[in-house]
Amino acid sequence: AYSGDTIPASETTAGEVWVCTVTPNDGTENGVSSTDSVTIDSNCGLTDCDVNLDLGGGQSIDMVLIPAGDDPLGRYTLTNEFYLMTTEVTQAMYTSLMSYDPTTYSTTYGVGNDYPTYYINWHMAADFANIVTQRHNTVNGTALEECYTCSNSGSTSVTCSVSVNPYQCSGYVLPTDAEWEYAARSGMEDDFWTSDGGGDYSANTCTGTETIQDGVSNPLLTDYAWYCGNNNNQYGVQGSKEVGQKSPNGFGLFDMHGNIWEWTSDKYDCTFPHTNVDPFCNSTDPLHVRRGGSWSASPTYMRSSRRRDSYPSYRDDSNGFRLALHPM
Repeated sequence: AYSGDTIPASETTAGEVWVCTVTPNDGTENGVSSTDSVTIDSNCGLTDCDVNLDLGGGQSIDMVLIPAGDDPLGRYTLTNEFYLMTTEVTQAMYTSLMSYDPTTYSTTYGVGNDYPTYYINWHMAADFANIVTQRHNTVNGTALEECYTCSNSGSTSVTCSVSVNPYQCSGYVLPTDAEWEYAARSGMEDDFWTSDGGGDYSANTCTGTETIQDGVSNPLLTDYAWYCGNNNNQYGVQGSKEVGQKSPNGFGLFDMHGNIWEWTSDKYDCTFPHTNVDPFCNSTDPLHVRRGGSWSASPTYMRSSRRRDSYPSYRDDSNGFRLALHPM
């Protein structure tokens, strides 16, 4: 038996059942008050996770559960919890399911199994979400629905559209604009999460000395993000970096600031938030929302609140994504 607040991953085996006993020690009650059991799934891949999906070929995706709740700034409410990938989709994750590489990756911009996939347009990201849904169904014997309707699936010429409201779709999906910001804030009113309450960036420069002004430790922005301050100078070469190398936020999410811009499900032209409960913009506007900044962007683009618009066919060396899943 293991006694403590946390069961070390090294002491778990996938599928085994642990019996957990709660014994009060505050002096108000004697003896055992609760005993329960939990089935351990220790098959996380690159990071700690709540759930994990095997993609085959030695690749898998890790997700953590984001609780339902109110936006820290009071603008909207998310009525349902959701899973979100702890990292951006990597090159190896993408090619494990797709029959093509998005492009011949340039070493200038980062190449390797654990580097984020880039040169990804919105259609390609939505298509991948559908194919991950198919993989989940195959592995788990489920019948999750595909959230997008796509033509020419499995190619760079694929075109997709939203077929089911993301909040109501049981399959894998791009997070909504509101979900992405809610997850990035991790309970903080400020644009950058820190363990000491969060804050804003100290200067919109690219020296690598920029800090997050949380009023306590004021950590370096380089502790949390790959951006222009640690890509274009002595800290390293230009381009994306392997996912999960910086500190995660309070939800256990990596690279929410910088590294790669991330596509969301939403169109751009609606006032944000579109509604005050489960906001989602699926207008006729052609532009989609990207979030999070990139390896070449300055601190102002790293903010949780920063939104950027792009045509769904747009591809470049700093465009990627991560997926969400809504428990039904």
